[in-house]
Amino acid sequence: MKKLKQSKKSLLAAMLAVGVPIVMVGSAQAAGILSNGTIAIGVQDSGALNVPHAGASVYGPAFDLSETGTVSGTGVRGIFLNDSDGDGQFGGYESTYPGCLCEGWGVAVASLGITGYDGNGSSNLSGGTGTFGTDGSGYGIATTVRTIADSSGNPVLRVTHDFRPSASEYLYQVDVTIENISGVDLGSGSTDLRYTRLMDWDTEPTAFSEYVTIERGGATNLLTTSDDGFEPADPLFSTTSIASCAPVGASFVDCGPRDHGARFDFGFPALLGMDDPATTGDDTMRSFTIFYGAAPDEATADAARAIVGAGVYSYGQCNSALDPTCSQATGTPLTYIFAFESTGVGAPPPPTGGVPEPSSLLLMALGLGVFTGRRWKPQTI
Repeated sequence: MKKLKQSKKSLLAAMLAVGVPIVMVGSAQAAGILSNGTIAIGVQDSGALNVPHAGASVYGPAFDLSETGTVSGTGVRGIFLNDSDGDGQFGGYESTYPGCLCEGWGVAVASLGITGYDGNGSSNLSGGTGTFGTDGSGYGIATTVRTIADSSGNPVLRVTHDFRPSASEYLYQVDVTIENISGVDLGSGSTDLRYTRLMDWDTEPTAFSEYVTIERGGATNLLTTSDDGFEPADPLFSTTSIASCAPVGASFVDCGPRDHGARFDFGFPALLGMDDPATTGDDTMRSFTIFYGAAPDEATADAARAIVGAGVYSYGQCNSALDPTCSQATGTPLTYIFAFESTGVGAPPPPTGGVPEPSSLLLMALGLGVFTGRRWKPQTI
């Protein structure tokens, strides 16, 4: 069934309808760190993550850059804990900056061999610097744009990543838009347009030794998955598995402890060169939403995903054998999160039930019912 594609104009109208503050545009930068006071993400001007603290600006509520775990950089960071010097200022723990700076994305048209990516190497991407600033609530936001060329060097795809706070304080939202700017049809079929996102989970306080979960969530657009975050983010690259408990293309829970990550490869309908007025939405573009974040435990991570409707996800959790504060069963003291909004990738929403998360009370006042959920843990392979 044809997926609906929301234009930027309709997205803005939806934001206004529910009272979301309109953003205040900031300055053009090569990189920046975005904060909502609970989590922080480091955004490069390509749309990939992982930014060193030296020389970087923090957009949004500040956190203590002098005590930020084992590394001086931010990819995906929970900043609601780690006050080792007792000054009342938290520095947080990090999940993608230690070791390999491997987080990234890629877009391709499979049948034409057109591909561009930034993650474990960069290929066939061009464009200017990202735009960083704050929204009406003072939280960090960013927009990055890159173009991908065909074999003749002609720009054919424009990829935009819009970073902003989500409905949950534990998740940052990234609205991804892929546009056909060639004027001609690019490929054909229901899975010819590809999008890849991958990460090497290095979950502090036990970086390089983590438990990883991947849930495919019944997504019809999800082609394959793996725990290998060390591969290039090229959607045309054939993925492999690192750990035996994490088979390629399978959901699994708490695989580890290993130094591994997560990879998601999606296939979407090919993009037309001109919009077909007989169909719903703009046939020259595809839009969907991903999330990055961290929560103090797995139950809170589940609740955060339920609020935003993200049923396809990966969790990274630290190793209890190396740090007694860690538990892969409960996800304490941090469960790091990567997820896709279910409606954008052809998956059912996550389970709902229980009581509202405190951070959702504002949305409830606006008449949006959002509830917590608890994921079922199948037998680990």
